[in-house]
Amino acid sequence: MSVLTVENSRLNEAHFNGRLFKLWPYFGGGLGLAALGKAARAFARLILELWRHRRGVVHSQFPRFYAMELAIFMLARPFLCRLVFTAHNAVPHERSPWREALLHIWYRVPHRIVVLSQNVRREIVDRFGIPTEKIDVIPHGSYVAMRESCKEQVPSPLAADILARMQGKLLIFQFGIIREYKGVDTLIAAARALPVEQPWYILVMGGGSPDLVERYQTQIREAGLDSRITIQRTFLSNTDLAALAERADILTFPYHNISQSGALMLGLSFGKPCVCSDIPGFREYLADDEALFFGVRDSSQLATILTRLLCEPELRERLGAAAWRAATGRYAWESVADRYLESYGLTGRRPWPI
Repeated sequence: MSVLTVENSRLNEAHFNGRLFKLWPYFGGGLGLAALGKAARAFARLILELWRHRRGVVHSQFPRFYAMELAIFMLARPFLCRLVFTAHNAVPHERSPWREALLHIWYRVPHRIVVLSQNVRREIVDRFGIPTEKIDVIPHGSYVAMRESCKEQVPSPLAADILARMQGKLLIFQFGIIREYKGVDTLIAAARALPVEQPWYILVMGGGSPDLVERYQTQIREAGLDSRITIQRTFLSNTDLAALAERADILTFPYHNISQSGALMLGLSFGKPCVCSDIPGFREYLADDEALFFGVRDSSQLATILTRLLCEPELRERLGAAAWRAATGRYAWESVADRYLESYGLTGRRPWPI
């Protein structure tokens, strides 16, 4: 097995039996001359690995450079036994007409398309005219193994300092790359209505645009919530993320739109009560007794739900237990992996030589 990924990936070769190439410039890192040089080396390695694995399965999780990768996969496809592409979203979060135009071609290149929800499959079929039978719906797996691997590790001084400051407080935590569609503005607006007598604290952490983070920090200052909310623009290591998620009392996902969320799956894996905006990407994964839902951008309803959770520890415990059952049950990788083998054509008799 060969894996090509971005240079700041947290993967290491201990995670699988194969070779790891951290070559692509990371997302959000800009595209200067140095990044373009890295991209050129990554393209060269991609072409070589496509040839090496032409008799097996080639699985593209996401394109880093849409046009160039599309050209390479189109040229390589006649020589590949099995090309699979995962569509995490039917179209990118930040809409782009030229990317959407390329996707009309991109979705026709692979032998199979994997999506993480029925909602995404419907959108690809309706928007791009791809046959339903070409698309496999495979749910996102949980992060229980990641949680277990981080239990004995020591968090960084930054995370340790945050944890120390959270003593005696009810922690509402949101994590992941800070982008507009993730609804941090809705969470800030909801915080205005939370009960002041409760010792709650909101922590938002993840990489993202400095301008966007500054805008949110301005909103916090204008609301007079500096002592109650922290937005920390930093990429979290697995160890720090695990330590903070373990400590959190409530996890929030106030997204304006999403096809499916890896952050949500991580939250379930820590057995935490999750508060989610009422969108198909979340509804498809969780029932009413496994999470609490509020209307998209409805900060008043979000405040009501958060207040209830802050005041009812038994409700937090019940929802956390339900989240854990989902993570270790239907979203356990033992069952998810079998679905991928079916998509790869590797169950039963192999239809091509490996």
